Amino acid sequence: MNINESYNAPASKPPSSGFATGFYAASAGLDLVAGVMGYLSAQNAASIANSRADMIRTEAEFNATRYAEQSAHFLASQKMAYVKSGVRVTGSVIDVLDETARVASANLSAIRAGAAASAMDEESQGSAAEVTGRNILVGGIGGAAKDAGMSAYASGRFGYLDMTRNNQNNTGFGMVN
Repeated sequence: MNINESYNAPASKPPSSGFATGFYAASAGLDLVAGVMGYLSAQNAASIANSRADMIRTEAEFNATRYAEQSAHFLASQKMAYVKSGVRVTGSVIDVLDETARVASANLSAIRAGAAASAMDEESQGSAAEVTGRNILVGGIGGAAKDAGMSAYASGRFGYLDMTRNNQNNTGFGMVN
């Protein structure tokens, strides 16, 4: 039994279908467009996330500056209240003022650290969106290449797959000239 009998492959070139060719060509174009649109959408999402990170940093610095000013004003008014009441600013009074300043400094650090963490999270989301966009673009290009190949195959332009071994036109790669 030879390969033709077991496979029953057609010995002649299959009819090319203009519809199939057009369908694959259109599909290739749509894959490419979808890849580009997905990429652009992901780049937009990354830009938005990076803008939010910048806004978080700016807002936190504004809040930290305002808190530092309020703390300095509170510390000065606390000191003036002690002086006006006739208490000498020594001993436990200095301890209270130092504790107030230390708490204010810790709060400032917490404001800045919280903003840094939130901004880093936004930037991480932006980076993930960029990677996703590149993956979508590559997938669209790959899909377009596959569909373009199928279109060429369907048109018969580059030969057709011939599973017979006894075909004289066989190039050895399964394609017929």
